[in-house]
Amino acid sequence: MTRRAPPRPGWPALFAACLAVGLTCGLLKAAQEGAVLLARGEPPAWTARIVAQLPYWLLWGAMAPAIIALATDASRRALPARQVGLRLAGGLCAAVLVVPALTMVIYQVVPSRTSALRAAMPVLPAYGLTVLIGAINNALLFASIAGVSYAIAHAARLRDQELASAALGAQLTQARMDALRSQLNPHFLFNTMNSIAMMMRSGEAADAVRMLAGLSDLLRSVLDDSVPHDVPLRRELAFAAQYLAIEQVRFPDRLRVMVDVDPTVADALVPAFILQPLVENAVHHGIAPDRRGGLIEITGRRAGDALLLEVRNDGAPLPETVVPGVGLGNTLARLRHRHGTAAELTLTLTAEGRTSARILLPLEPQGAGAAA
Repeated sequence: MTRRAPPRPGWPALFAACLAVGLTCGLLKAAQEGAVLLARGEPPAWTARIVAQLPYWLLWGAMAPAIIALATDASRRALPARQVGLRLAGGLCAAVLVVPALTMVIYQVVPSRTSALRAAMPVLPAYGLTVLIGAINNALLFASIAGVSYAIAHAARLRDQELASAALGAQLTQARMDALRSQLNPHFLFNTMNSIAMMMRSGEAADAVRMLAGLSDLLRSVLDDSVPHDVPLRRELAFAAQYLAIEQVRFPDRLRVMVDVDPTVADALVPAFILQPLVENAVHHGIAPDRRGGLIEITGRRAGDALLLEVRNDGAPLPETVVPGVGLGNTLARLRHRHGTAAELTLTLTAEGRTSARILLPLEPQGAGAAA
């Protein structure tokens, strides 16, 4: 069973939580300053302490969601270190610049806040020192909020990637098992082995050897655990050709195959075993039930920024009510998990009476780690 990542809090809840933390910090800081005054035998002036601290901390509580969003977005989008640094530096400058304005307000509204500095030095140096201390404190606060947020978002992104990888792995295993069950179908194996035996009896030893080698290659491809999630389209076409070559022995006069794939998309990445259920359905539901046989045509071409794959056959017509089987259902689930709503799988009956299975998915060039 695939684990789901816990839902992330919405912005209203995050903003309210940050304000609550700011309020708590302001009250605690005011209580600390009042306690120090009490320890010195001076009046705590609680109202002045609270009025002096709350604007500062509530302002930080209001700014915290934006800082969290800045750091979280940088992590989730996996931005380069330079861009992350520039974003955080810009946010730091914006946060630090708020301090002089707030300090000016506090200095004017709550003179007791800087009374000791007023008595010790002229107004301007006192104000400058207050700004400097506040800027340092703000830089530390900004770094703490941004750093913790980035770390949490980075950990969540790694967890999501692990969950997605595990889900894709399970779907690939399911696709491999679907393909294996198809190729190990008793009728498929019986007819294949029977065809090999007939070739041997009729003296067609070379054809029998090629047939046996084709079956061996087909099963080896299905059982290969090193097959990645995404493979070049040409590899999928080679696998489909292996399967169809064996089926052509079963239907020598009834099954014709034509492949028309644009060479410019031959190296585009597609999910492994994505064509197998479509080709299998075309044989078993289109060609096999029709005594006249027919043509299976596999096409692939660019459609804007997408890759369009189509498997058509002119055998038995598509039923009016189509219920996708396990293979097609798993194929659609894999497409949606990998590409979301950008991928489609449709079954239709063309105007010429041909059954068409179409896959539309984002066009991705072959990258590092794709199988050749």
